[in-house]
Amino acid sequence: MKIIFISHSYPPILGGIENQNFNLVTGLEKIDQVKIKVISNQKGKWFLPFFLPWAFLKTFFLLGSYDACLFGSGVTTPIGRVLRFFHPRKKFFSVIHGLDVTFANKKGLLAKTYKAINIPSIISMNKLFMVGNATIEEATRVGIPRKKCVFIPNGVDFETLKSDGNRGDMEKIFGKKLAGKKLILRLGRFVPHKGTSWFIENIMPRLPENISLVAV
Repeated sequence: MKIIFISHSYPPILGGIENQNFNLVTGLEKIDQVKIKVISNQKGKWFLPFFLPWAFLKTFFLLGSYDACLFGSGVTTPIGRVLRFFHPRKKFFSVIHGLDVTFANKKGLLAKTYKAINIPSIISMNKLFMVGNATIEEATRVGIPRKKCVFIPNGVDFETLKSDGNRGDMEKIFGKKLAGKKLILRLGRFVPHKGTSWFIENIMPRLPENISLVAV
């Protein structure tokens, strides 16, 4: 299968979506039957108004030689919605992150514009690859059909997580003994849509007392 992959934010830019999109491409490239062409914005948010029309034009002319178009987030799905008119036989898919759907609930002109343009564009995709079941629930609240959603959890590359540190080093950091303790490590920005407070309120009380959450 020949796939065009479009990402609105891609390394060397640092971030969660950037890392996820990069590793998704890396994984797809390892499949012998898959040939992938990456069209990505590597200059940051300020370049997005220039990237979107450029990505549309480039994909418009290339898609005839490809089988499908995969978007790295809901931000770029309007490109696919328009391209469907010119390439009706091609398949269009998108990875959908939490903010791709919850942004439509925010206040302001940008959020209203996003809701009017991007949500219908997301719905127009053949299939949506959701990063979480909670994302699917949020998607249904803004009118995205559940039948279009498939939950595919993000993978983990254990090689990148290996460290020479040990439990003794952790005890020094936290100033307490951790013998018999199991630690859940939470990394990332502390923003509501990441679900940290929900996890603390709903999951932690159900876990054994020897399990602790470390949020960094």
